Amino acid sequence: MGNEVSTINQSQFLSAINRGSFRVHSELAKAEYSLTSNELKIWFLIIASLKDEEHPMYAMSAIDIADKIGITSRRPKGTIISSAFKKLQQQNITIVSQEDENKDPSIYSANFLGEFYYDRKSKIIGFSIPPILHKFLFNLKQNLTLNLSIDDILQLDSATSIRVFIYLRELDRSGIHDVAISEFRKNVCFFENSPYKEYKRRVIKKAVEEIRKLEAFPDFFIEDDGSRANKASMLHFGFELEARDDNLLDDLKPALRSHIMKKFSRRIQILIDFAVKEGFNPAYIKDKFDSYDDDYIEKNFAAVFDRIRKDKASGVPKTPEDYGRYFIAAVQGNWAKAKPESYQQRADDRIRNAELQQRMKDITEQEQFQNAALFARKQAKEYISNMPYDMLAALIKKNKKELDILAKHGRPFDIVKAYSRNKSYREFRLLSQLIAGKMMSGEIKMEKPTLQSSLF
Repeated sequence: MGNEVSTINQSQFLSAINRGSFRVHSELAKAEYSLTSNELKIWFLIIASLKDEEHPMYAMSAIDIADKIGITSRRPKGTIISSAFKKLQQQNITIVSQEDENKDPSIYSANFLGEFYYDRKSKIIGFSIPPILHKFLFNLKQNLTLNLSIDDILQLDSATSIRVFIYLRELDRSGIHDVAISEFRKNVCFFENSPYKEYKRRVIKKAVEEIRKLEAFPDFFIEDDGSRANKASMLHFGFELEARDDNLLDDLKPALRSHIMKKFSRRIQILIDFAVKEGFNPAYIKDKFDSYDDDYIEKNFAAVFDRIRKDKASGVPKTPEDYGRYFIAAVQGNWAKAKPESYQQRADDRIRNAELQQRMKDITEQEQFQNAALFARKQAKEYISNMPYDMLAALIKKNKKELDILAKHGRPFDIVKAYSRNKSYREFRLLSQLIAGKMMSGEIKMEKPTLQSSLF
């Protein structure tokens, strides 16, 4: 054991962090692996604790890890943690990346840990991470990583809920809130062949219950589009009761707008919205931007905006169709690689900065509107909870058509569920959305009724 202790002493020692965010490669969200909840928590605790530098060996206190993940067993903590590390060293993780269904996927497969040692006297564990897997964890481009809170991960009880949480946070990061049930089951990697009713009970409902206990996500929900007449095929989820509302890309056809909102980050959505006003047609993007990160796209869109401003200043602007083609050409040709050197270009930069400030002002005003909307939704929840039954019934009857439209997914608004005022039901969320809108427009004052129904 002498050589092993020497190796541990030469390792970079890591203290398991208590709170804070950490970044993981987005493809880890749907990687193939099978771990218990404790093993999974230890793995993410390792990732969160690593420093942004490569090292052949790391070392951590087994007792510290046991305390962080909440080990309460009477068995020695060091034994429990070292056994979990042994499982990690033996367990395989497979990451499959397929950009084109017609081409072979890229596959990376390795054990979670390269090797590990446990010193029973000091209760210190030394370990290494396979080199390529290590690269997945560090030195990554911002738009390819997922930010998570280690505190959230450690508070979840089951491995299934941790997988659901990570996978849906990755979709949420991309602005996606609808996913096919078949795709969800494949990527969460639990009970893939069980009947959906059983899967819903064992995985979906359990995950909703656990994630709602997290301080940041009390309103988390997952609902399917099933009904007595239709078999469920899609899931709709959200970490807040209502997704952020805005008027970005409103001029596009609904299907194209939905595609852009799902495919690109918020930053790029805003840039595309600006570009559309200059003649750009996002329908021509298709998969042309898939290999470029946010910073690259942003710089090259800025290069086109500069050229448009210069043309307009000269009094001989080109047509919107010409400018529309520029945006794709700029990204594919990397127009931004030429650095501005002339005084004229520097003047253009100052003009651009002034215009960007105006755009930022517009975005700030939009965010202020969104904050007002969030406040209205909070008031709307109180309003509904305190309404007398007859007021609630009259409100639903008067706005039934609008509520059915809000319900979407082919399922009409369920009046019985609405009368219960159960906050976990979709109907309560839709009522809150309706009333918040009426409060924002001034149709309903932002104050809750003083009467309290005796029926609920």
